[in-house]
Amino acid sequence: MTIILWQQNYKPQKRIERMTKEKLKHHLEHLAEKHAKLDREIDHMEATGVFVDEELHVLKKQRLILKDEMEDISNKISAFN
Repeated sequence: MTIILWQQNYKPQKRIERMTKEKLKHHLEHLAEKHAKLDREIDHMEATGVFVDEELHVLKKQRLILKDEMEDISNKISAFN
């Protein structure tokens, strides 16, 4: 299994402020796919017990950042209505 670690200083994209509702929905779907992939990787690591604590911590942090960004985008989509 190959784990791709994000940069430690990952910041949510600022360009979401200028996106249309449809683009926001598409971006939200993309982030949801990334979040699900991280979920699977984290679950696999925890189930097998084969991981380095720091790697698992980084993945969990990335998953939380994605969740926060997804929530922000969902709120922006709701504001269009």
